[in-house]
Amino acid sequence: MAGQGGFASQPTRTPSAQDLVITLHQVNPRRPVMAGEEDTQLNIKKAMDDQIGLTIGSQLDVGENFITAAKRLPTHTIKLHAQNETVAKRLRETDVWVPNGLRLHALTYEVAVLRVPVLRDQGPQDIADNLMQQNDFIIKDQVVYAKWAKRQATKQKYATLKIQLKDESAAKFAVSLGLSLDAEKLLVEPANRIPRQCRKCGKVRHTQRVCRSEAFCFICGGRHEYTDCKEKCNKDLREDSGLRKHPGAPPIFCSGTEKCTHYARKFCSNCPEALREGHTAFDTECPTKKAYLEQIEQQSQLYRAQLLGVSPREGYNGYGRNGGSGSESHSLSPQ
Repeated sequence: MAGQGGFASQPTRTPSAQDLVITLHQVNPRRPVMAGEEDTQLNIKKAMDDQIGLTIGSQLDVGENFITAAKRLPTHTIKLHAQNETVAKRLRETDVWVPNGLRLHALTYEVAVLRVPVLRDQGPQDIADNLMQQNDFIIKDQVVYAKWAKRQATKQKYATLKIQLKDESAAKFAVSLGLSLDAEKLLVEPANRIPRQCRKCGKVRHTQRVCRSEAFCFICGGRHEYTDCKEKCNKDLREDSGLRKHPGAPPIFCSGTEKCTHYARKFCSNCPEALREGHTAFDTECPTKKAYLEQIEQQSQLYRAQLLGVSPREGYNGYGRNGGSGSESHSLSPQ
């Protein structure tokens, strides 16, 4: 239908499910509130409705049922589903309705900076401060929190740094243009496009922190940690290096991890039973993991093209390089 002046009226944007979600974190995770057996999802919803009604209920258009659903995660984080977008927006603007022991999740925009040089004398927050100083036209005073995407290995040279930004436009500019660190261009991706793999069960799409599966041993295929496996390799590496000839040389035992080449058999927790033997879930040649990484890359390219209006990069292999040698990074140019 045409509006005034002959212009067609703009369609109303339908809010997504994420627009209606309110997240509450525990102030003290060791003493969580609303974490007892009697605190069911229904009881949490009722308690939150009553709390909102007593505090800011008069400021909202709806008279009751401000919250339509409530869910408590294994980490005791509570997620609430507001009745509509107006209620959700108002609940995010103030925390007077939040019960004691809980804190309102600050709305931030998380991005992942790839191939960041790991410096032993600097933590993730120090590197984030350097990024803010050297990219002040993009993320000046925007970084709320910074952390490594996963635990750093010994002598690791590069890692992925996750940073939370206050403003959505800053996150979009960072993803579109990249960030500079010590005259080197770093690639930036949306944080939700970073691959996830559990170190406990080996499966992809989740991390060890939220894993509910049993442990999986890649050595024998049993349901236990590989460190507890009776078949774990502890071979003396002096035999391979020739140091056994020297009686004073100390023993050097194999770590027995998935990188050990002494195992006659290995098992994968990602693949079906028929394809499980012969590799581990952490091998780059695992067909399930390879398909997952390809899916993540396709989603990342599509997300970038739709959200930022930029052309997907061809030949990008996920490590800031374009299939060749060297350390060049690729910035994105708008279409």
